[in-house]
Amino acid sequence: MAILTYFTLDLKSKKIDEYKGGITAIIVNIVIWLHPQISLMGHLLWVIVWIIFYFLNKDLFNRLLTPIIWKEY
Repeated sequence: MAILTYFTLDLKSKKIDEYKGGITAIIVNIVIWLHPQISLMGHLLWVIVWIIFYFLNKDLFNRLLTPIIWKEY
């Protein structure tokens, strides 16, 4: 679920229409969460962690790699 969320956000930020399939899969996964035998908190925790990782990773790579890539020799 967490990896699905990460890739869905990545596809949406790149404006690729395939992210809609990811949103559908997330909705199906949420419906599965309603089953009493599956831990909602475990899934929800990893979704939140991966969303935070996605935004930190995106910002971190932009700050660290942009000066290296555009460095003039």
